[in-house]
Amino acid sequence: MIAKTHRAGLFRAFHRAVIGIIIIAGACTLPATLFAADTDTEKAVEQAVEKAAEMVVEKAAEEAEEKAKLTAKRPDEWRGPTKVHFLVFVIDVDDIDDANQSFTANIYLRLRWKDKRLAKPGGSTH
Repeated sequence: MIAKTHRAGLFRAFHRAVIGIIIIAGACTLPATLFAADTDTEKAVEQAVEKAAEMVVEKAAEEAEEKAKLTAKRPDEWRGPTKVHFLVFVIDVDDIDDANQSFTANIYLRLRWKDKRLAKPGGSTH
């Protein structure tokens, strides 16, 4: 779950960076192509756009990494491990294979734990 969240955060940051690059590139190159026929000016504009794009990408990556670090830690970590209560109820044993030392069964599995991040606002249970 943490890896998926981290990947999603990085994807969003990358998406914002690409949009920023497109906006910066359009804003910088359009005036240069309209008003400057000088190749030195065009090169300077290209370098400025590349530098701005690199800065946007680096900042977005840093923000995504920082956010991933903050959300990766579970609340109340100082209390120790999260207690998980479980119940396994065997409904039916369908097949027993002695040669492979395996069996097939239908079971009911119930897991419970408390996580404040999943609580509904206002404490409602419905």
